Amino acid sequence: MNINKKTSQNAADLVSLEYELFFKYLRVSPSFQLAHAIRRREKSKSSAKGVMHLSQVMKIYDIVGDVFNTNFPAWWETKGHLLFAGKEFIFLSIKLDLIKDKRSELARIKNIIDSQYEKHLRQDSFLQLQKNKIRYQTLEDRMQLLEAKACDFIHDSPKTPGWKLLDIAEVINTKHSLRYRVKKTSLNTYERSYLTMLSSRHLNEALLLAENAALGKFPCLDKNPSSLKFDLWRVSELEGIEARTNYFPYTSRQHQESPTLKRLALLRLEMSEKSEIKEKVKKVRAPIVKFYKEYKSMRNLK
Repeated sequence: MNINKKTSQNAADLVSLEYELFFKYLRVSPSFQLAHAIRRREKSKSSAKGVMHLSQVMKIYDIVGDVFNTNFPAWWETKGHLLFAGKEFIFLSIKLDLIKDKRSELARIKNIIDSQYEKHLRQDSFLQLQKNKIRYQTLEDRMQLLEAKACDFIHDSPKTPGWKLLDIAEVINTKHSLRYRVKKTSLNTYERSYLTMLSSRHLNEALLLAENAALGKFPCLDKNPSSLKFDLWRVSELEGIEARTNYFPYTSRQHQESPTLKRLALLRLEMSEKSEIKEKVKKVRAPIVKFYKEYKSMRNLK
């Protein structure tokens, strides 16, 4: 299958890091994996008894399609951008009546185009990202922790406790942080307990994000009717698929030249630069804020 270069570039212009995370959370969602197995006739609907929201997940699956045998750039450029942007790129085939007056024919074509725009404005896109206070970094951190948990799960060695996983995944941001190389002692009992609890809570949030994504709600931390749990073997397997360089409908070279892939790299760089600037501003502001607090307390004493 050939990829239209103009369509690929238009899709790349619409992409964001949040759309990529929506794709990733769909792939790890137990409900979405079940819908995929049912559509491929690997499982029957009768085997999914008790999954109250399955019909809605199946509906989202039919809209989104197979996200397990491709990667995000290929999916976004061929289908994803149309689901979120909503029919930006349509192809009209218009026959010209050369016997009629040129001005009347132009007016007729203009009316056809105007009607298509009006139709587009009346229609909602198939999917929309929710507007809320859930930050991109929160979504990224939960995904990184899940991937670290899956990687740890497939090894035969003793499982890594939650307080170490948080640091290995590089998502920890708390005053109780402990390096994963730190030994377990009686002096760090509280920190270990707190971080283990935090790890469990973050993994539960990752599950909520994934299962709500399967319902077409993202990012969303609402309570979900699903009682399914992550298939950590499958999560690890998906990481292996992502490591390949050849994805349908791309050849290896097309994948490397994908405008969406290049755009995502640029967005990550911008995100990284913004984070660095924030950290530098914090370091500059910290002594000023400290001095101001001390000054204010001294004035209050007087």
